Amino acid sequence: MAKRICDPTSGKIGNQVYQNSRNGQVVRTRAIPTNPKSTQQVTARNNLTAAAKAYDALTEILQNAWIAAAQSYQSKARLGMSGTLTGLQLYVKVNAALLESGEAQVDTPPAIPTFDDPGFGALTCVNTAGTNVLKIACANDFGTRELIFAAAPVNSGVRRQPDVVDIGVPPEVSGGFCVFSDLYTARFGEPAVGQRIHVRFVQLVNGLYGPATDAQCLVTAA
Repeated sequence: MAKRICDPTSGKIGNQVYQNSRNGQVVRTRAIPTNPKSTQQVTARNNLTAAAKAYDALTEILQNAWIAAAQSYQSKARLGMSGTLTGLQLYVKVNAALLESGEAQVDTPPAIPTFDDPGFGALTCVNTAGTNVLKIACANDFGTRELIFAAAPVNSGVRRQPDVVDIGVPPEVSGGFCVFSDLYTARFGEPAVGQRIHVRFVQLVNGLYGPATDAQCLVTAA
C-alpha cells in the first residue's frame, strides 16, 4: 500500500483501490476478499435480500411513503459528500436491522426516534482464576434497545479500535453495571490477562441505529 498525493479519491479505479487512512490518501492493488460464509455473514445477506424483495411487494402508496420519509435521512458521508436516501434504501436499512435483532419487518416508515442516554462509565475486565468478568458502568437503565459490537482480544498496545461485529443484546443494567462476559466469551473465548478489549454500544429504535459509544480496557488479574 502506497501513500499518494492526488485529488481526494475513494473507491476502485481499474485495478487500484483508493481510500483515506489516518495518515492520508493511500492506494493499493485491488484484491478479492475472502468469503468465509460465516453464520453472521449468511444471516446478514439473507436479511438484506428479504428486505429488498419485500419492498417490491409493497403497494405504490406505501412505497411513496418510504420515498417521502427517506428525504429526512442522509447517506454516510464519503469524502465529505452525502445525499438523501431512496425509499428502497431506507426500507432495507430499517427492516434488515429489525430482522437482525429478531423483530418483524414493518411496511410503514417509522417516526424519527429519540435515543436515551445510558450514562456509560468505565469498561473493566477482571480475570479471576481464568474466568473473566467484563462489565461497563451505566448510570441509567437501557430505556431503548442496545446492541453490543466487539472485536477479538488484541495486544495491549492496540489503541485504535479494530473492526467490530455484533455479539448480541446486552443484559439489563443491575447495580449500576451491565455485565456481558457471556456474550463476549461465547464469540471470542476467554481473553488473557494483559490483552486489550474493544467494544461498541449502539442503540436501535424502530430499526434505526443511534449514537455509538466506544470503550476499551485491559484485562487485569484479580
